[in-house]
Amino acid sequence: MDPQWPRRVLLVDDDPLITRLLWEVLEQRGFEVAAAHSVANARDALLAFDPDIALVDLEMGGGPSGVDMAHLIHERHPGVVIIILTRYPDLATAGFPDATLPPGAGFIRKDLVEDPDQIVAAIDAVVAERTDEVRHDRDGVRAFDVLTPAQLEVLTLMSQGFDNDAIATRRDCSVSSVANLIAEIYKRLGIDPRGELNPRVEAVRQFAQVSGLPERTS
Repeated sequence: MDPQWPRRVLLVDDDPLITRLLWEVLEQRGFEVAAAHSVANARDALLAFDPDIALVDLEMGGGPSGVDMAHLIHERHPGVVIIILTRYPDLATAGFPDATLPPGAGFIRKDLVEDPDQIVAAIDAVVAERTDEVRHDRDGVRAFDVLTPAQLEVLTLMSQGFDNDAIATRRDCSVSSVANLIAEIYKRLGIDPRGELNPRVEAVRQFAQVSGLPERTS
């Protein structure tokens, strides 16, 4: 990297700890860095800071998501390289079963980044349009690809602590429909509902292992 022309990275993440760690790593490697803790802040920063690269978290608290932010950047600032940085293995597991990312965007799983140099290498790969190298959501068979979007939605609600009645209300369907979806979830995840383990707890445990426990929606 030419030290006279450092690349500018905008960090879009509402977690101050992650933001600080990434800021330090990138500054040590010669980048200019700015941060935004919400989509609204990010809109202003895109104009004021004029970044070359945006590292965007999927979860931004209430309001627009990281997916929304990625598309906004792609549409209004087409010269900015976009990299999603998230703890989720893919968009569906993160709660966006029907969403897509803008063309050329990278997708990096935080748990697969063992060394700060991997972040810099990922930035270099996306800038060089070698996006396939940093699409971790396409690596192998993803943990919950066996589930349909409806089943994944129900499992997400289960992981948030909702019972079948509450899930049925949120999905505007019958309780028996929810029960049928849960039974199919157990089957597809290889969980024996008559085994030694509580099947609901085991399903949520498997989900949490891959994606953590999502925040409860109101």
